[in-house]
Formats: sequence, structure tokens, C-alpha cells
Amino acid sequence: MSVARLTKRVPSASPIESGLLYGHKLIFHKISKDDSGKCDTYETKNPLDCLEGVLYRIDPAHRRLLDKIEMSAYGYQVKDVTIETGSDKGVLAFTYYATKIKKDLKPYHWYKHHVISGAEENDLSTEYIDKILSVESLNAPDTGRSDLQLSIYNTP
Repeated sequence: MSVARLTKRVPSASPIESGLLYGHKLIFHKISKDDSGKCDTYETKNPLDCLEGVLYRIDPAHRRLLDKIEMSAYGYQVKDVTIETGSDKGVLAFTYYATKIKKDLKPYHWYKHHVISGAEENDLSTEYIDKILSVESLNAPDTGRSDLQLSIYNTP
């Protein structure tokens, strides 16, 4: 959800508005190459479950770039979803979901920071941000990677 992270990857990305994806939860159980947990828009089919997030507009030419970044990272696929916004009708969008999951994975602190930053800068609910903050995270063994990941927030 972080504007800084997404625009570093896909320069044309611009946030439109926040929205809700019912029947889904945000879970950090996607198996990553570095043995930490990454985000998943996990489908529960329970209408009481709700994932808060942000709709972005990207140049259609950059869609392939984003797919390559996300789907070449082992274990994500793309799917179409309907996001509920402040308008009367839902917005058709796409999201990535994990195909390789493992219960009990934890994200690294730097990765969780990306998610929290996006939630805060896009004014998601305090309750939702608190849920993300409550997720246990780990120090990454590669401090250089942590520094590099977080450096996008310190650029002038």
C-alpha cells in the first residue's frame, strides 16, 4: 500500500482512493524466498471479513512490469476483485494473492513498515492499522537489505 514503495517499482502508480474487499483478510503467510511472511489478500468467503486497502491507477503499459515484479517473486497470482468504495457501486480492480502459503510465518520489520506506511498515508481506519501493528515481525538477518528497503522513506 505504500506510495513510496509502489512508485519506486511502477513510476506511473498514483493512489485514487481507499476501499474495502469483503470476504478477504490481510495475512502475512505468503512464503517468500527469504523465509519471511509476505502479504496475502486471503479469501475467506466470510462476508464479515474485510480487507482495507488502496486503489491505484497505473499506466496500462506498466501492468506487465508490476506483474513481473509480483508474480516472478514465487507464489503470487493475479485475480479480479470488486472493491467497495464511497460510491454506490463497486470498482473492478485486480489484486495479487498468494498461492504458496505457510501458517506461522512472520514478516520482517522493514516489510511490515511498508504496509503500515501505506495504511497510514492513505488514511485507513485506526482499528485496521492497529491490527497490522499487532502482527509480530522479525529483524531481518540482512541489515543492508533492511536499510535499502527503508531508505525510500528518507529521500529528500
